[in-house]
Amino acid sequence: MPNLLMLVWFLFPPLFLFALAATTDIRLFFPRYYLSSAPAAALLTGHALSRMRAARAAGAVLVTMFVIGYWYDLSPHGPQDWRGAMVALNSQARSGDAILVASGFVEGTSQDINHRDVLFAPQLVYPTQSMYRLPNEPDQRAIPLESIAGKRIFLVALQRQMDYAYWLRGALPGYRAEPVGTFGAVMIVKFEK
Repeated sequence: MPNLLMLVWFLFPPLFLFALAATTDIRLFFPRYYLSSAPAAALLTGHALSRMRAARAAGAVLVTMFVIGYWYDLSPHGPQDWRGAMVALNSQARSGDAILVASGFVEGTSQDINHRDVLFAPQLVYPTQSMYRLPNEPDQRAIPLESIAGKRIFLVALQRQMDYAYWLRGALPGYRAEPVGTFGAVMIVKFEK
């Protein structure tokens, strides 16, 4: 019975979150959300290793270490120097510039970005002038072209969100794009005529 409880504890969080993501528009199937199953994984692994011979146990430990290392390398999260990015942005931005900031949080959907300030926590800690909020997953429809037309524009986004820069290049004829800097995984691109 304890092994069954551990197995349920291990499988339920990721399976539930996967099912939620597959059947709704809620996207929470990320390792930090199903980390609650890690203690069960450790207990099940310990139980399995205690029942093996030494040679098999050593092999199992090596395979487990390899799998964990490989999984960790697949993680899209990298160093993000939001402080440095916002200092660089504030040193160049003037009043009247349009600042587009993409949420660095996967929960930053189009429906939530204007209702939950925590999705822009780096800008709460390192403030800038008024900004336009963009969702985490690049969405061309979220770019407020009517509001930013004719202005000098700064895009602040993660490297994986640079589709925004690509779309802005196509949507703003006569503008040139110039990188301001890269701050870990955070990039700033300036668009001006």
